[in-house]
Amino acid sequence: MRSAFTANKRLFQPSSFYTALPIVSSSDLSDSTIPGLLALHIRKGDFEDHCVHLSKWSADWNGFNKFPSFIDKFTPPPGGGGGYTTPENTELYLTHCFPTVQRIVDKVMEVQKVSEGLKNVYIMTNGQVPWLQELNAALLKAHRWDQVASSRDLKLNWEQKYVAQTVDMMIGERAQVFIGNGVRGLVFFSSFSYAGYD
Repeated sequence: MRSAFTANKRLFQPSSFYTALPIVSSSDLSDSTIPGLLALHIRKGDFEDHCVHLSKWSADWNGFNKFPSFIDKFTPPPGGGGGYTTPENTELYLTHCFPTVQRIVDKVMEVQKVSEGLKNVYIMTNGQVPWLQELNAALLKAHRWDQVASSRDLKLNWEQKYVAQTVDMMIGERAQVFIGNGVRGLVFFSSFSYAGYD
């Protein structure tokens, strides 16, 4: 897993001297923050149906995501629960849990304004390539990022493919800024957002 992290370092730390080296350096193995990196965890795939399900049960955020020190908060709206909800509640949950490309870009730009030095974006996702291309284009149009890359860009050998999600988690936990599946427009409904990937 660490060899995959090192081999793909150009995706999340493109200016690194170590990118060109085929060996694993001590700095690659550290748990230090990667300056300038904004990591996004955006769960797609099965999540649209899951988000509708959450709305029917008035679900709140998961575990660690409810820490009082976190900036973004969520209160389940009234009018749902027990397997039923209103169309308005479903839309609210989808807005937070399964955001549009524009909603993601808006949140990234909001965070970028208050977090100095962000220059690279790494998207941890199970989203399909066409959707990722749309998101990449929108992010690059909104701001001059040095680089936007994603899970789909990882180059992994046959052994490393079994730990791809762990590689994403290693990247996400070292990012200067992390936005999980759901922060005020991308709400923490994913049980994996606090860890990094689904």
